[in-house]
Amino acid sequence: MAASLQSGNRASGLNEVNVLRTTRQYEWVIEKFSELPSRKLKSATFSGPNDDGVKWLLHMYNNVDGANKGYLSLYLMLTPSAINAQKVVSLKVKIFSSSKWWPPVSAKFFDAKVDSTKGWGWSKLIKRKLLLKKSNGYLNNDTLRIFFELSTNETPDRCDADDAAEANTALLANQEELLTTSEGEYNDCVLVCKDDVTVHTSKTFLAAQSAVFRAMLRPNSGFQEAQTGRITVGDYNSVVMTEVCRFASCGRVENIEELAEELVAAADQYDLPELKQLCVKRMCSTVAKENVSRRLVIADLYNLAPLKQAVFNFIKSNGLDLTDYKQLVTTAHHQNLLFELIGALSLQK
Repeated sequence: MAASLQSGNRASGLNEVNVLRTTRQYEWVIEKFSELPSRKLKSATFSGPNDDGVKWLLHMYNNVDGANKGYLSLYLMLTPSAINAQKVVSLKVKIFSSSKWWPPVSAKFFDAKVDSTKGWGWSKLIKRKLLLKKSNGYLNNDTLRIFFELSTNETPDRCDADDAAEANTALLANQEELLTTSEGEYNDCVLVCKDDVTVHTSKTFLAAQSAVFRAMLRPNSGFQEAQTGRITVGDYNSVVMTEVCRFASCGRVENIEELAEELVAAADQYDLPELKQLCVKRMCSTVAKENVSRRLVIADLYNLAPLKQAVFNFIKSNGLDLTDYKQLVTTAHHQNLLFELIGALSLQK
């Protein structure tokens, strides 16, 4: 089996798909995925959106032990030759399924500082067993295809940006008014929530923002929800799902400071990456002694690297005693998290 991932190797082809201003889209093809050893794999190097001579690559870890056991990890880095380079970039990753029952694996990060020594990515992108199960449709002939989009920051023309912002504000306000005041007359979907309260919304808005709802509501999908427009949401109350629907329709959330922890769970479950990112930013800025333990568990549970780092920084700055984190030792999983915390703090000294 060919384990090396070099440019031009058929087992690891890296093909440029499209160029859009400061954005480029790529596909990483890895054949014989089930035979890959439990070690780090590297993609072929590739040019970024600006063609500035800086080269990038992806690092993949097929974890069989440690804190990320059973998961596939993926990180973006600059090549070692870019010693003094640092870029602020955003990355979107998708792994599509050929099965109509499984949504694509989707992950994003925004405005991350990346160099040749510090990468950004996901320690728990997806469980390996989910990829290997043939009926899930993520592997075709034992070949894994990872689609990713790399973007660099660009400052738009100020006048154009202001005009667009004004138009978007009016547009989104109109959409929100229909959602919140029409009493369902313009909506074609009902969410039955945990508290037995129904939330009226639009299939189009949900499907546009969520791969899970898109698969569920697709015509001829075979799901009952696609026919009835009625979705049972057993894990979240109507307050949370109202904000999920508000975000799907107009891109904003009310009371995010109070609801961020529940909203990030819903965003993770229903694959709303932009809502997830919004919640993470708010939670990072509101870490406090009364929530620091809970935030650390949430960061680990949903693979939120920026939030985990914010918690570590808070603990270091405030000198809190580890006895404040009793819930971290209630399960074996949280015990591993406690060890990770201790290790991170020792490295920061």
